Amino acid sequence: MNILGYRTVENHTLSFELLVDDEPIGKVVGSSDTAIPYWLFKNGVALSPIARLGSGTEKRVVAVCACGAFGCSCIRCDVVQSWDGNIVFRDFTRNLFSSNSVFNLLMFSFSAVNYDFVVTDIFQKIQESKIIQQLEIRSAKMRKLKS
Repeated sequence: MNILGYRTVENHTLSFELLVDDEPIGKVVGSSDTAIPYWLFKNGVALSPIARLGSGTEKRVVAVCACGAFGCSCIRCDVVQSWDGNIVFRDFTRNLFSSNSVFNLLMFSFSAVNYDFVVTDIFQKIQESKIIQQLEIRSAKMRKLKS
């Protein structure tokens, strides 16, 4: 079983680099694609909580081009809950337009607890960032009113 993790990075905006066994997922699958911008989580394009995974095989973005645009280049895979309750990343594709690639046979399995912790923590960080941005905007408005 693999271990899912992440690190927060500033890549044009708040972004999250997924880690598989402490290695960036882009590196593990042999790509230069890296961190996922926060808005791809909010829009449901990247990972989502277990309750929202569904039973189908919908591709999720797990790494994005360094420019931050997933339309430029990205790694996607099916994120499914297996019969034993684990979360599996499988059937990797290199970009939005390709369903075939050398690495589409890779598969990673994570415990549901591990996956849920990482996804919940990412969404918490996004919410905290939003609150901080709102406070900074209010503070700037107050300074402007005082001058």
